[in-house]
Amino acid sequence: MARYPHADWDPLPEANTQPRIRPWGAVLHTAVSNAKNIKSVWLRSSIESHFYVAEDGNVLQYVDTERVAHCQLDGNYFGGGRGHISIETWDGAGRVWDGKDVRKVPRWNDHQIAAMANLLVWLRDTHGVPLVKLPEIFGRGIGWHAQYTSSKPPRFNQHHACPAPARIAQVGDVISAAVAGGQQPEPPRPPGSAVSLAAVTRAAKLDPKRPQGAVTPGAADDVRLVERALAAEGLLSSQYASDGSFGTRTVAAYARWQRRCGYSGADADGVPGSESLKKLGAKHGFRVVA
Repeated sequence: MARYPHADWDPLPEANTQPRIRPWGAVLHTAVSNAKNIKSVWLRSSIESHFYVAEDGNVLQYVDTERVAHCQLDGNYFGGGRGHISIETWDGAGRVWDGKDVRKVPRWNDHQIAAMANLLVWLRDTHGVPLVKLPEIFGRGIGWHAQYTSSKPPRFNQHHACPAPARIAQVGDVISAAVAGGQQPEPPRPPGSAVSLAAVTRAAKLDPKRPQGAVTPGAADDVRLVERALAAEGLLSSQYASDGSFGTRTVAAYARWQRRCGYSGADADGVPGSESLKKLGAKHGFRVVA
């Protein structure tokens, strides 16, 4: 089992059951997403990536690097049990750009470049992936999704421009940063993820009225952080600790947390308040924003 020690391990159901691979190279992608975590996308899909690098440089890992992840067609699994590691990245779709015109995809920010560089150093040290541009589709090195685009195999994809022109132009910078940082200690992790009080409060009021597992648009990532914290406190079953829905079970769990904080009556109704949420965040590594 191979997990990047500086990533948040958030495994998909298939994380440890996919066919084994010998990690051979790495392929960079853009996720067309403004989310802090894209696990929910993969749960609804037949594809998935090994990693996701968020806007603030936080890295999430969904699949063991010694297992296949299906993100780049013929680059997933090839001769001799080899396969490339897939790295998806935040791009602010719907907030920074329209999610349609790839010419508007922003450049990777400094947090993302630093995070990818350190991840690539780990892939080199752990799996022998060289810090060079991928020389050919089944070669060793660092490539990108659109590097091998064709209507016929072998290919990484059929028609994508991923990770978009601005980011393709930065691949060399990412590799150079990895080479430069290879002998340096891992930099500090970014500050804890932010949880929007308004988002989780809205979800706590709306999600219990929805079908089981349904989520409030724009709130699911924030809710997952709260759910995981409640599960770590022993207040919420792990079965419901990452579904992103602030349903009746999560409301009940949060009410128990409020009572543990000394609240009662209407102040312990399971709808997050500022002070109780800050106390939960202080214990479990997230900060509360409006």
